[in-house]
Amino acid sequence: MPDDEEQSRILHRLVDHPAPERVFGEPVTHDGVVVLPVAQVQHGGGGGGGSGPEPTGKAFGMGGGYGVMSRPVGAFVIARGSARFVPAVDITRLAVVAACAAVSIAILLRRRRTPR
Repeated sequence: MPDDEEQSRILHRLVDHPAPERVFGEPVTHDGVVVLPVAQVQHGGGGGGGSGPEPTGKAFGMGGGYGVMSRPVGAFVIARGSARFVPAVDITRLAVVAACAAVSIAILLRRRRTPR
């Protein structure tokens, strides 16, 4: 586990330097077509605090936090003088939404058939 100084350095690098490189990947060129990957990047946060000396005479404090999440959202495709955005398809997300919709429909249909 990184020490406090290393954690602080990493946190400052992430928070103090938001950069396009975190959202846009390296462009890839093939046969005159340029593909520029795009991601969604979310940063978290944290905090901490402390108190004065406890009865033992020692100060007390603690804190922490932070988090980073990223996921691909698509790519810009640049070809023949025009650009278009091609969204990434998240199969897992689609499957979860479809399953939730199926369960909801089944529950609604069951309630509709059940006499009150």
